[in-house]
Amino acid sequence: MKKSIMILLFTIIASGLQAQSCKSVQQGKFKIRDNNSSITVITRNENYQIEENKTLKIKMAFDINWIDDCTYELRPYKMLEGDPSYFVKEMVITTVIKQVKKYGYEAVCSNNLYKGTQTLL
Repeated sequence: MKKSIMILLFTIIASGLQAQSCKSVQQGKFKIRDNNSSITVITRNENYQIEENKTLKIKMAFDINWIDDCTYELRPYKMLEGDPSYFVKEMVITTVIKQVKKYGYEAVCSNNLYKGTQTLL
């Protein structure tokens, strides 16, 4: 019985630590490097996320909706700069933060228009 209680307590504490870690990246400025060495700069506040990629010459604003402490959805809000074909109003991007690290986080992204996922480091 004591062992079961200890395991349950450890699980609750570990879940709480992960949630706190996710909260630490809910706002801020982040960089993502893709396979082509292109860098996207993400600036996130509690209501919006701005993504800018100078290589692709685009800058977009997204509405952000936090589902829980480690999962959020992005919906395109406005094309700020660049080729409007990148702006797909119907797209909903779902991101699940898997691990928060000292200088960023690891996440898995998917969207409602394409099969598969993308891992961000």
